[in-house]
Amino acid sequence: MRHSKIKIQYLKLGREKIWGHADDYPLKIDSRIKGKKKLEIVIHECTHYLLPNATEQEVERISIRLTHTLWHEGYRCIDQDNKIPLQDGSK
Repeated sequence: MRHSKIKIQYLKLGREKIWGHADDYPLKIDSRIKGKKKLEIVIHECTHYLLPNATEQEVERISIRLTHTLWHEGYRCIDQDNKIPLQDGSK
């Protein structure tokens, strides 16, 4: 079985006052977020895409848990920004 990646488009979403959304495809992520918060939002929006019937609470729980796990395992983008808290207020 061949797996393809989920397509993400990076845009400034400040006017919408959101970090990202999965209402359209490709998924939209605010291009200004960095570090651990970016990881969280990518996971969050991908979870919405993969589990369209999941509640917002379920998506948040999954994305926060995976973010903490991957960050603990050493996942990092080029930057190391960890200043913006996750959806549950944790860093």
